Amino acid sequence: MESTLQSTLAVLPAELQGRKKQLQRLDVTDISLSSRALAVIRFNVLSFFGTYAPEAVSKDPSPAKSLALLLDRLYFDQETGELIMCADLGQHNLCLPIPQKHWSFNRPYLVQ
Repeated sequence: MESTLQSTLAVLPAELQGRKKQLQRLDVTDISLSSRALAVIRFNVLSFFGTYAPEAVSKDPSPAKSLALLLDRLYFDQETGELIMCADLGQHNLCLPIPQKHWSFNRPYLVQ
């Protein structure tokens, strides 16, 4: 697990590299998102993917399709409480921070 996490962290965008020690990898089954977070995700997917990978998204993706595009890597930032959702697009990465008030753990979760 640790080697997988380290290799995943190695592909973080430069602005997240300094936060490696406070990031914990999550699985999609670990989290729930607010309706506001889903709306923000959809907006950002339309903006980013429309520019960098238009073939990956339709003109009006559903909230579920938008969310699916940002599930390549999920991290819990132990310092800020943010959920960081990342999409890998070859030369481009999109990492979208979700504020603590717009997401939660699905079950009691122990931070390692």
